[in-house]
Amino acid sequence: NEVQGINPERIAKELHDAMEGLGTDEAKFFSTIQPTGRKGLTPEEQKQVRQAYLNLYDVDLCDRLLDDFRGSDLQRAGDALGCGEMNESVNTDMSFMKHLMGYNKKTQ
Repeated sequence: NEVQGINPERIAKELHDAMEGLGTDEAKFFSTIQPTGRKGLTPEEQKQVRQAYLNLYDVDLCDRLLDDFRGSDLQRAGDALGCGEMNESVNTDMSFMKHLMGYNKKTQ
């Protein structure tokens, strides 16, 4: 499933590997989405990689970035993958909501 010379599934897997476990391998992450000799992924390639990630891991890649990056690295990663404005406070709010939802399920 090559798109304009890239393999979205391979890139999605490499991004997942870079973010898996303790700490994110930022060097691996950014070199995956900005191969040597290229400025980065095109908007169509970004879309294909995000869809491949969702298909493989049942997780939105942009949401995953919120768990793995902070500050300027978060915005840089989001920009490189076409995620739009990346807001850490949204992640904090969502984590709190998920916590409350889990708490409610346990108490019912």
